[in-house]
Formats: sequence, structure tokens, C-alpha cells
Amino acid sequence: MRLLVVLCLLLVTLVVLPRGALATTLASDNFNRANGGLGSAWTAISDGPMSIASQQVIGAAGAVTGDIRTAETYPSDQFSQIQVTSTPLSGGGWIAAAVRLQNSGQNGYAGLYYWNYGSPELMLFKRSNGGWSQLGSSYSCGVLAAGTALQVMAAGSTISFLQNGVTRVSVTDTSFTGGAPGIMADSNSTADNWSGGSASAAGPTSFTVGGSVSGLSGTLVLQDNGGDTLNVTANGAFTFATPLASGTAYNVTVQTSPTGQTCTVTSGTGTVGSANITNVTVTCATKSSGLTVSYVSTDANGVATYNMTSPIVSGGATEPLRVLTPTNPAPGVAHNFLIALPVEPGEGTTYGDAMSTLESLNAQNQYNLTIVEPSFAIDPWYADSATDPTELMETFMTTQLVPWIKAHLAITGTEQVWLIGFSKSGVGAQDLILKHPNVYTLAASWDFPDSTSYDALGSSEATAYGTNANFVANYELSQNFVNTWAAPFTQQKRLWIGGYYYFDWDVYNDYAPELNNANVLYDAESPTEMAHNWGSGWVPGALAALYQDSINLSS
Repeated sequence: MRLLVVLCLLLVTLVVLPRGALATTLASDNFNRANGGLGSAWTAISDGPMSIASQQVIGAAGAVTGDIRTAETYPSDQFSQIQVTSTPLSGGGWIAAAVRLQNSGQNGYAGLYYWNYGSPELMLFKRSNGGWSQLGSSYSCGVLAAGTALQVMAAGSTISFLQNGVTRVSVTDTSFTGGAPGIMADSNSTADNWSGGSASAAGPTSFTVGGSVSGLSGTLVLQDNGGDTLNVTANGAFTFATPLASGTAYNVTVQTSPTGQTCTVTSGTGTVGSANITNVTVTCATKSSGLTVSYVSTDANGVATYNMTSPIVSGGATEPLRVLTPTNPAPGVAHNFLIALPVEPGEGTTYGDAMSTLESLNAQNQYNLTIVEPSFAIDPWYADSATDPTELMETFMTTQLVPWIKAHLAITGTEQVWLIGFSKSGVGAQDLILKHPNVYTLAASWDFPDSTSYDALGSSEATAYGTNANFVANYELSQNFVNTWAAPFTQQKRLWIGGYYYFDWDVYNDYAPELNNANVLYDAESPTEMAHNWGSGWVPGALAALYQDSINLSS
């Protein structure tokens, strides 16, 4: 097995004690400096050095590399800690914190975050004259979130490997004393924010994350960093069970709101410092009920228009809802629902018209689809605003529109619900299906952005999400978001993505790798440049993929 050890360091604090007392050494390095070597505080192991790139450390492709912290003198009892970055590992790659490194890095102890070809593990190793021997058992950790702290500590004969302050592997070994802490890596694996020193200088290993809940009526399910699930049943203070090491990022999100309520998080993201986090605020509000739908007319193409009104969408305004039902469905094709997600407010056609495009393709008959297209008074991003309770599009789509469709438009009662959209509605389709896999069956998204802030594309995006914290925690198509919601999509294909016009880089170079890293199965369009428009030619391929995936799901 090929292994990898990574180490990261910066600032040094050396406390000199009276003669006869043990010196306490504490050092750190955040690598926030120009690309290149790690600098004079570090000495490369004889296998080869690591380097700094984009303010994090990285190994050399196809090799085991590492550096030893040599700016200070360390006692035999020492620790070394690194943080996982947002850059995913791959193949058999690994990063590692290491202690008691000596003999030019050929001897010492290393704690590895080993990618294991998609089944990540934490492993503790002893390196003797360049050879590797595993100590203790492997710990199956899953994909670790960016900011996860990995610490190796040697205290006497006890060698321990910790994740966010929690011991995962601990063994007894007396092979090495002395040496210094360091970092190692396999190939171009990355790490960040190293700290190390004497074990006595490590201080508290972790702190708790918590806050308060108000307005709650029922059971609220919270998560931190996509895990550490916490059920909250009463208003007041809450604290997650798993403490996090200093320097570790936290991200508190709502996994499930109580029935009939919408809960939002503020001050839910940050980095753990040297005290417990107690200022996360979760506010729950009762959803306004009462979706009203009334028939208006049917045009010559068979498209029926309804007026729909809901107090939680479009500010309570009345907006059109269009429906196209099959009149001559293809034999043997199961009946399903297709929700076309509009890109513009109202019934704008700057980027074409979804219903007209689908009707021109005879999609309702070819695929036996009842096609539904809602409309909204503002630019639709399909999110619940954190600041406006009359703009809860995610809640509307999931708890009001889909139940109405099933209650009034079903033929068999076993229909699947498909989503199709592009641009902002492509983002919406991915958000909706990933977060609600039991409501939506399949989704096709074309030429959509992968924004990293709630106002990256202007004021309409900021209005829809309300706050950047809400966007980051609940809607950003980040690696952490995908990892959190990936599980139902790793066994069968339920997603189709494509796009080659405005946002091809976002789709193929940002979002697709995130799906790959989380082992999500999906179909992808062969990149073909087409206009950013409903009618430019991408819809037929999306429909064909959805139909085939639907058959596979039913078989």
C-alpha cells in the first residue's frame, strides 16, 4: 500500500523556564505566504519536500514528501496537528500529521487520512528506516469536511490519533523517543493550518458548538458539518455532542424542521477558537398554510392556466400556474409529473418559454408527462429566505405544490416527480432534489452557476436567500453540501447535468467533481455550445436521460 503523510506549520511561541524545568514549545504555521518552499523553519525529509500553493501545503505528484519542524527544540512528548482542506484527495492518496520524526523523516509516527479509493479511513503508522507498519486498527471516517482537525500525540509510550479532539486510534509503542513534529503527504494531497509542540502545550483539545432555539413546536433536527445529528424538542439552549478542536470550521444547518414549521439558522458558521461556541441562533416559525388554486382557461395547445395564491410565496400575490396533460401518450410509458422550473419572474420569455418548448417537442405524449410550470413575482432561486417569511419557495415547492399536483393531477397514484431547469432554476433543481429525495425523483439541470456567495450574481440572489449564512448553510452547491445529501444518490442515477454557454466551468469543473468526490451517480451531457435558452436544443437530451433513469429506477 502506498501511504501519504502531510504536515503544516507557522508561528512559534517558545517559553523558557528556569533551569531544571521542562521547556514548553508551541508552534504553528498557516502557510499564508507566497508559493514555494515551506521556509527556514522547516527541513525536508529525505524523500523530498512539500511546498506551499494557494496558502496551503501540497505534496509532489507521484511521491511521498514531507517536512520536519526544526525551528524549535522539542521534548519527546509532542503533538502535531493539521486541518483537512476543501481540495479532495483521490485514489490512494493521503495526508498525515507526524511526531518524533528523525533520521531525515525515515523514523517516526504518522496519523494518516487515507482516501482509500473513495472509502476514507484514519490510520496510525510507525515508520522505521523508511518502512511502514500500521499500529492499531483503521477507523472508517467517511469523507471529512474541510477544517477537520487531525492530531497525532505522543505521550510516553502512548501514541494517539485524534479527529476534532476525539481519539480514533490509540496504541502503546516504545520504538522512538525524541525527534520533532512534522507533516507528510502522498502525491499532490493538501493540508492546512499546522500546529505542534510539546504535548503539555497542546492545551484543551476541543470545544463544543451550540446556541439557542426559539419558536419551536415539535422536533427539530440539526447537524454540524453535515453530521453530529442533534434532535431538539424544546426552546432554549442546545449543544452538539461532538466537540471540535481549536481552528476547526463549524457549519450548523437544519436537517429537518418540525411539521408545519420553517426553521432558519443565523451565526451558524465560523471557526472554533479557544472557547465553546454558544451564539448559534435557530429561529422557528409556523408555516402559513393555504395554497389556493383556481382554474382560469385552456389555450388552443391544451395548456391549462390556473391562478395560484400562497402566503409563503410571491409575497402572497396571485400568480399563473400552467399545466399540460398528455392527450395521446405513447403506449407502455408510465405516467409521471415534470415540473418545469422557470428562470424569470412572472411569465417572462427573455430566455424562452419552458412550456412552449416542451409542448413543441410533444414531451407530454412522448414521455406520458403531466407538465406543470409555476410562476413567481421575483427571480426564483427556489430557496427559503432567511429574512422574508413570504418568500419560502423551497417550502412552497415541497410542501404545497407537489402535494397539490399529486392530489389533483394524478392518474395512477404512483407517479414520479421530475424537475427540469437551467441557470438559476438549474441550481434550484439540484438543491430541491438533493435536500428532498423522497419528494422529487429525478432532476435535470443545464448551464447553471455554482456561486460561492449569496449575492455573487446580484441583488435578486441576495433577496432570495436573505443572508449569506443561509445560502452557505442550506443552498450553496459546495462539496460539504453535496457530501451532506449524497447518500440517496450513490446507488442509482437520479441526476442529469450539462451546459456549455455561460456556466460550463461551473458545471463541469466545479460541480461535477463534487459529485464524483461524493460518489454520486449522474448523467452528463457531452459539452455542446448552445444558447442560454429553453429552446436552444438541450431539453431533448435532458428528457431522454430522465426517461431512461426513470425506467432504471422502476426496474
